[in-house]
Parts: sequence; structure tokens; C-alpha cells
Amino acid sequence: WDQNASGLPTVGGDDEDEEEDRKRQKEAQLEAEENAKWAHVAPRWQTRLYAAECVRRLLDVADHSAHYDLTLAREETERQGGSGERLVLHLGRLVSVAFTVATSRIEAMRPAGVLMLLDVVERFAAAPDPDYHGHLLLEQSHAQLGAALRPCFGPEADPSLTASGAALLARYLLAISTTSGGIQVDPAAIRKLLALLTKRLTPAALAAISYPALSDAAATMVRTTS
Repeated sequence: WDQNASGLPTVGGDDEDEEEDRKRQKEAQLEAEENAKWAHVAPRWQTRLYAAECVRRLLDVADHSAHYDLTLAREETERQGGSGERLVLHLGRLVSVAFTVATSRIEAMRPAGVLMLLDVVERFAAAPDPDYHGHLLLEQSHAQLGAALRPCFGPEADPSLTASGAALLARYLLAISTTSGGIQVDPAAIRKLLALLTKRLTPAALAAISYPALSDAAATMVRTTS
């Protein structure tokens, strides 16, 4: 009990403050527990697929030249004195995200990841690497691109995945096989990529192709067009 100015006892304000503090602490604890519960919940595959489409849209609308020129992006960052926001400064992350989608355990996501890689290759096909004269920036992602392409030409690959993989392979081959601008061509890398197609076209490989989700007639048509 406290006393007011007239000397009469009053209910202590300290008790009320302590009660409020306990309530706030309890609310904060419950909020932290709720956040911790959801922190380890992976997003649904539909959400990840939507995010992949958002990245593809971003690549489609980002048309400033500095997004695809590492030298320009670095100069711009130095002038502004801050972190770079140009896409070329995050090329490794873009490829990593697309690779993750393209090699997902969920088959429905894989074509979207391959198409995202195709968009990346389209945008950065002619981007030189200023740190290594005669080379392209995309060459830094050669291992991930190759690993993402292999499942596209497997015997059980879905036709849509194979089609997307063929488009990506063709565009990537076109990018790394040009000698314009003094770019050096790596014959070994090109042979490995071409081997993905040639192995797919052998009679034994065509006979091993399986499309359990399709009827016999549809599967035969797909094998013929392959």
C-alpha cells in the first residue's frame, strides 16, 4: 500500500507496473515460440514455384545495361558508396536458386528451374568476365548448369523437362562457343555438353525412355520426336 497526498492508503502503482511487465514478457515469449515454430517450416512447393516465376519476371523487366555488365555495376556501386543492387552482382545467387529449383525432388518444379536458368543464360550470354580476359561470367556457373542439364536427358525425364533442357543446352552452347570479342572457346566443355544429346539419341537410349504417365501411343510419339 502507498499513501496519496491526503495520507489515505492507495493500491500500489508498483504492483500494477509489475503485472504489466509480466504480461508483456509473456506475450513476447509466446510470440518468440510461435516464430520459432514456423522458422523451420519449409514453404510449400507451389510457393517456391511462384517465387521462381517472380525471379523470371524480374529478369524480364530489368533492362538497364548495368544489370548485365559487371564493370558498369562495380563503377556504379563505387560512385554511390553502397551495396550493389544490379543483378550481375548477384549472378551466383541467381544461378544457385535456379539450380535448386531445376534439381528439386518435386518433378513439377524442375521445368521452371530449367527455364529460369535459360533466362539467366539469355541475359548474361554476352557478359564478359572483367577479372579473366577472354572468358564469360557464365563460365563460373558451368558446373551447376551441367549438373542441372543431366537429369533433363535421362530415360525417365518428363517431356516438358527434356524440351526445356534442350532449349537451355542449345542457348548455353551458343554462348560459350562464340569467339566474338576475343572469347576463348573450351572444346572439352562443349564436347561434354554435346555428349548429353548424343547419348540421348542412341537407339539403346531411345528404347530405354519410359513415360509411365503417358499412354503407349503418346509415349511412342514422344520417342519419335526425340
